[in-house]
Amino acid sequence: MKYLNKKLALIIMLSSILWSSNSVMADTNNESNLIIQAENGDKIAQYSLANLLLSQNVNKKYDDKIFYWYQQSAQQGYAEAQFALAIIYEEKDNNEQAIIWLEKAAKQNHVQSQYSLGVNYRFGFWGVKLDHSKALYWLTKAAKQGYTAAQVELGNLYLTSSENTDYKKGINWYKKAAESNNPFAQLNLGIIEKAQSNYKIALLWFERACKNNLTDGCQLASEMIAKKQQ
Repeated sequence: MKYLNKKLALIIMLSSILWSSNSVMADTNNESNLIIQAENGDKIAQYSLANLLLSQNVNKKYDDKIFYWYQQSAQQGYAEAQFALAIIYEEKDNNEQAIIWLEKAAKQNHVQSQYSLGVNYRFGFWGVKLDHSKALYWLTKAAKQGYTAAQVELGNLYLTSSENTDYKKGINWYKKAAESNNPFAQLNLGIIEKAQSNYKIALLWFERACKNNLTDGCQLASEMIAKKQQ
């Protein structure tokens, strides 16, 4: 399908999560408090301090201090920091370490890590070998937590995979994501309904995708309305 998740979309999604400051205010007093807590071994403070330092870095580069505090937090088992460390290692082209930390976070039910692992194993990103069963396992774990990107990718997998095609499951995962207002799921459902000549239902899904600012949904909805008026 046209709307399979690609590496660029994955990296953008992961980077946007990393670069959020996690509600840490970038002021001097707060930074001083975080440093004290971080130096005393508080894993959440260590992670928050790394986020704060990153938010203050104009070039959004991972300098030694940022890496150090993410690493300290990750080594104490904090899943958010493990996920962040995985992203840093991947950007440094150290895929082996990236996958190690991603798996540590995923095993703690960190949903973005589960989704990322699923996508990596599905498409062979981050230096891993294609592995359908692992992709299915991790995407399912994330999808069951209500993560709509995973639900859409799981729908894609069930509808396009030659190893485990299951039309009913694929549609069900699209519907779960669409009901949570994921525009790509709405768009894909519209395309499927249109292919089956269910034009009214297709138009409804395209219009919902359009309301969620998906340009292709607006275009397809307009084309269907124009054709109907001819």
